[in-house]
Amino acid sequence: MGFLEFFLSPIFGTIVGSISSAWTRREERKMREVELAHEKDMANINSQIRINEAKVEGELTVQKYDAQAFKESQKTSSPWADTIRMAVRPILTGYLVWVCSYLGFQLNILVGGLESLPVSELIVMYKDVIISVMTLTSMSVAWWFGSRNTQANKK
Repeated sequence: MGFLEFFLSPIFGTIVGSISSAWTRREERKMREVELAHEKDMANINSQIRINEAKVEGELTVQKYDAQAFKESQKTSSPWADTIRMAVRPILTGYLVWVCSYLGFQLNILVGGLESLPVSELIVMYKDVIISVMTLTSMSVAWWFGSRNTQANKK
C-alpha cells in the first residue's frame, strides 16, 4: 500500500475521524467548563449582591425604627414636662451668664481693674473679647432659631 493509497483508505479516514472527534469532545468539555465557571461566578456575584441589598435594607430599617423611637421618646403627655424641658435652656443660659459676670467682676476687683495690665496685653485681650462676643452672638442666634418648635409652625 502506497502513501497516496493510505491517505485515501478507510483506515486513514477512521483515524482522522476519531482524532477529530476526540479533539471536538475535548474542546466541548473545555467550553462547558468555562460556561460552568462563568455561571458559578455569576451565581456568587448575584448572591453577594442580594446579601449586600439585604444588609442595606436591614440598616435602613434599623435607622427608620431608631428615628421613630427617638421621635416618640421626645413626645410627652404632660404639660409640666414640656414646660420644664423648654425652660432648661434659658435658665441654664441665664445662670452661666450670671456666673461668668460675677467671676469677671470679682476678678476685676481683686487685680485692681484693667489699669493694672500693660497696654500690649490689653490690646490682645480687646481683640479676644471682640472675637468671643461675635462668636457667641452668632452661635446664640443660630442655636435659638435652630431649636424653635417646627411642629407648631406646621399646624
